[in-house]
Amino acid sequence: MRCQHSLAIGGAASVHCAVPFDFRAPLATATFESALDDATTCGTSLDQTDPDVSHPDSYDLRRFVLPDATLQISLKDKGALSQTYIFVRLTGQGG
Repeated sequence: MRCQHSLAIGGAASVHCAVPFDFRAPLATATFESALDDATTCGTSLDQTDPDVSHPDSYDLRRFVLPDATLQISLKDKGALSQTYIFVRLTGQGG
């Protein structure tokens, strides 16, 4: 797992992590679904559309509002890299 810290627009602190799996590995899908189950116990699900995405082979983004942050969890298949990734981003309320 690789994680980085950054500042979001407006100065909110953000951490984003990437977890690589073998391309279209069942474990990636199971891990993604487990993360979504956990997130629904902590926050409220938001609209799932994301028009500003680069074009991986497949893409599924889920967003959640938590008491003091926004959580995004996505599953992306990258055929050119022969990998599937789960990306997690947690962004605080503001700077």
